[in-house]
Amino acid sequence: MIEFKGVHKVYENGVKALKDVNIRIDKGEFVFIVGESGAGKSTFLKLITREEVPTAGEVIVNGYNLSKLSRKQIPYMRRTMGVVFQDFRLINTMNVFDNVAFAMRVIGAPNREIHKRVPYVLQLVGLSDKMRSFPLELSGGEQQRVSLARALANNPSMIIADEPTGNVDPEMSYEIMELLNAVNRLGTTVIVVTHAHDLVEKFDRRVIHISDGTVVSDSGNRPTADGAAAVQLPEEAEIDRLEEKKAAKAAKQAEREAKKAEKAAKKAAKAERKQKQKHPGDELPAKVTLPTAEFDEQEPEFKVFEETPVAAEQAAAAVEDGAQEGGEEA
Repeated sequence: MIEFKGVHKVYENGVKALKDVNIRIDKGEFVFIVGESGAGKSTFLKLITREEVPTAGEVIVNGYNLSKLSRKQIPYMRRTMGVVFQDFRLINTMNVFDNVAFAMRVIGAPNREIHKRVPYVLQLVGLSDKMRSFPLELSGGEQQRVSLARALANNPSMIIADEPTGNVDPEMSYEIMELLNAVNRLGTTVIVVTHAHDLVEKFDRRVIHISDGTVVSDSGNRPTADGAAAVQLPEEAEIDRLEEKKAAKAAKQAEREAKKAEKAAKKAAKAERKQKQKHPGDELPAKVTLPTAEFDEQEPEFKVFEETPVAAEQAAAAVEDGAQEGGEEA
């Protein structure tokens, strides 16, 4: 829910951007904000996202009074909304999957949740087959759909689209608006700031016209207080359920693919072990007992016959006997 109560915004240079604006946008609405350049539309968005604060009055977004919001609370408030930019603001060095996942990683979402959610939102915008492509490989319309998927990544209660059709052709502009319609049917509040009056006329939605900082008209075409989901036709609700079922299936497939490399590595390691068991002689034994340091240092044992006095006398007697025998023979 968004509520502006008597909001004025005057910049330091004296420009009066908004004058006594009173607007209430309920949960589940789809609202167009239209007006010429300099009318105050950009300031209106900056106040909603808390890039600016009102000079006077109150701005309340999803239960947060933005005038009283502390600096630490701002990131938590912004997590309740997703923003789609006119210039896409994708990271060219990241593929589509990582561009969308980036929005989840910066808030510390676990990998398991990322691998479930990202394929789901890419399926919603029709880019399931582009997950591994890079931004520069995509058309302008495809890049804008990636931007929308990223805005949806953290399941916000509100989507703000700032001139989402400004950089795409007329046919793709219509497709982008249809995607925003589909998101709104899921119960998400959608606010679109645009110059494209022809698109506004094609969609029967609430239109707020701002001129010179003042709300000059408000068609006030709102759904019921319970939001867009309460006015869905049975056929539409069934389509949404089928989309969710397909997304769940895609998420499971993504998890299987993520584990594929790991399983292949385990299989290869197992095959290698079996090969070693079949041909054990091709390799050294698994365990080789080497001599211990104590054994290595041990000197070889040799038998030494020491010359004792008794041995010396025996030897001398033998020599003498031999000499006598020699003399007798002579």
